Amino acid sequence: MRFAIIDDHPFVLDALSIIISSMEKRPSVSGFGSLEQFEQAVGKGDTFDLVLLDLGIPGYTGLGSLRRFRALESLMPVVVISASDDRATILEALDLGAMGFIPKTSGRDVLMRALELILAGGIYIPPQALQRQEKALSRAPARVEEPVAQTHPKATAFSSLTQRQCDVLELLVKGLPNKLICRELDLSPNTVKSHISAIFRALNATNRTQAVIAAQSGGFRVGYPRSSYGASGEGPSHS
Repeated sequence: MRFAIIDDHPFVLDALSIIISSMEKRPSVSGFGSLEQFEQAVGKGDTFDLVLLDLGIPGYTGLGSLRRFRALESLMPVVVISASDDRATILEALDLGAMGFIPKTSGRDVLMRALELILAGGIYIPPQALQRQEKALSRAPARVEEPVAQTHPKATAFSSLTQRQCDVLELLVKGLPNKLICRELDLSPNTVKSHISAIFRALNATNRTQAVIAAQSGGFRVGYPRSSYGASGEGPSHS
């Protein structure tokens, strides 16, 4: 198992490498001081099971580094690490396909549990981002806690989704745009749009971010590499 860390601070690279290397799976870790260095490695054929990306690397503002990563059209899962932990940034990162958002204020145990959750196919969202809007305005101070991981999605709204809709939801969670979902599942644009509409209705969501949060809260899991599709007998469709 291989991890990549993209951060311009050598101290952060070293600290994260030590923590990650101590995980039970004993992954190897490659550090990159810039997104461009990472792109060069990928261009030479390097692949990684998980990428940790710092939002604050030089040359990018806001979520620019994550947008650049997503533009690579890579299926490698990416986790954002950031000194910022405001709710709007977290939700936008998830909307761009991050499999998790880990504030740099997180402790070692939270970091390791978050990564273990993500490797198991889950999504790590800091508790403060899961709060309803009205709770976010309460007086209780937000703090980083252990990842929330439910394990029985079929007891939730997911039970109303077909296998193909679950396949589409998996790729939504990974942040793939409709065009790539069509390509991955060999579906027509209209069919993908229809499945996404059904997913939103089932999860009571109005956009991708809400669907991702609902997926995390319900214990939805994704696989790397993606498992075979059409288990319910739904074959490729070009309609």
